Amino acid sequence: MILHENMKNAKIMEEAFAYFLEKGIKEIQSSIVIHEKETVFTIVIKTNKTKLFDQFKQDMVCCRDDELEEYGWELMGDETCVCELRTLGMYIDNYDSKYENGIFEIKLHRKK
Repeated sequence: MILHENMKNAKIMEEAFAYFLEKGIKEIQSSIVIHEKETVFTIVIKTNKTKLFDQFKQDMVCCRDDELEEYGWELMGDETCVCELRTLGMYIDNYDSKYENGIFEIKLHRKK
């Protein structure tokens, strides 16, 4: 089961990277911290594209459902990323984001 969770964590980062690379972002910093009760993904982007912050909030839909997640995981397998945040939202419980002085920071939270 741990391998399955690790693969989901990797998929979350893959989807986030693909989204921002598709938006033209050239510098992305990230980290994953696995706690006992949740995993926190932090993504930091340096950008002057202030509209990206609003676009991300509009595109991001958090709708984690364990049954839907498992079904979606089976269907997705190793297919190419679709670069949509709907897929990413399926794997996380909530997120925080802020934009200050050209730095866009996102924290994605996935509860265990």
